[in-house]
Amino acid sequence: MFSLSSHPEIPDTSIKKALLMQDMLIAVAQNGSLDESVYSSIRREFMNSDAESLLPEIIKTCRDQGSVWGYLKKVSSGNGSWAVRRDHIYDSFKPFWDHLEKESQSPSDENISESISSFDANEVYNAW
Repeated sequence: MFSLSSHPEIPDTSIKKALLMQDMLIAVAQNGSLDESVYSSIRREFMNSDAESLLPEIIKTCRDQGSVWGYLKKVSSGNGSWAVRRDHIYDSFKPFWDHLEKESQSPSDENISESISSFDANEVYNAW
């Protein structure tokens, strides 16, 4: 059976994996390359997660570097296209990032943040 732990270069958290995936896609967008083994491993994990619907279309449809490059060439080609492709990747990751960042908060974070934000200098002084 395949295990992500057999790839020491794969991070251990979903946020770090998403960042690595985004960085690999940006590398391809700028005429670089990606590690297909790492990409496919992380892609498989995210495709089988509860956040699959929030994944960027490029991840849902592209299984390897060749298909990633084909997708990105359709986004933009020609002079200055790397910036357009890079921005497309950043924009397409936003819903997925929102989900991951919300998931990484503990249940009490929101309540504590609300309580703290209601304090002003007078309330702190009175409490002491």
